Amino acid sequence: MKKIHTTHGIYPGTKLKQDERYKRLYHFTSFDTFMKIWLSGKLLFGNVQKVNDLQEAAFPVSTGNMQHWAVMQKFRELRLKYKQISLCMDYDSYIWGCMSTQMWAYYADKSQGVCIELDFSKLNFPENCIHGPVKYRNVTNEVTLDPKISTAKDISKFILKNKSKLFFTKQFTWKGENEYRIVSNSDEALDISSAISCIYVTDTDTVEFELLTKLVGDKTPIKCLKFIARSGLSIPVIPDARNDRESRDKMKNDDFQKSMQEQINGIIESCKDDETKSLLMPYIIIPKK
Repeated sequence: MKKIHTTHGIYPGTKLKQDERYKRLYHFTSFDTFMKIWLSGKLLFGNVQKVNDLQEAAFPVSTGNMQHWAVMQKFRELRLKYKQISLCMDYDSYIWGCMSTQMWAYYADKSQGVCIELDFSKLNFPENCIHGPVKYRNVTNEVTLDPKISTAKDISKFILKNKSKLFFTKQFTWKGENEYRIVSNSDEALDISSAISCIYVTDTDTVEFELLTKLVGDKTPIKCLKFIARSGLSIPVIPDARNDRESRDKMKNDDFQKSMQEQINGIIESCKDDETKSLLMPYIIIPKK
């Protein structure tokens, strides 16, 4: 594919390696929830039984030891104490996590919400939490208990020993989420007050955007996800959101733009009762300066 230069970089990007994928992390949320996050400076850990993957929420576990029925129940109890925060990583050097239309649709109020970018190096991880990228597999995520397990302490050790499969493995169908997960069995929230490096929206022509700019002020950059057409492709870019809003306002107040819109509205109105009538503009009236 021919390389395409945009204000964001060179498209398509190149594959990221290891920790390059999560130098930036992203949290998608509704506007209302964003306000709570911004004011508190914290992300709350979520109940693992309310995750989107039904199989993962069920904690599938098996045993070949008939004496393990009580052990299995205790396993589920201790597993349930672990809560998690799910974030999105960058996809490659051009497609950042904030550009995922899937994530915007699923987790940001059908693209009307907010995406928060976090600087990984500035995250204040609690001492007891575990974190890392999620791996995606085509196999089921069932865990078989060690037959030697007999106590609650044994179970706790087993959970940590198998943390990769228990907490950081999902079915391949979820690969598009490109998830980085933070897990804890003792913490309620993650301090992100010093790690917020950018905020993204998809529309600057809203009341919510006006509230957002007043709430955030000059503390953090605000950018707007846009798509431009190049070589038959729809390519994402992330211009400054305030500049985007300013450009929109100038266009709305421009005499030529207002005149053109009035003429377009007039033609559409004249054709509303006749589907066969031409919508082509017979002439264009240019306003006098």
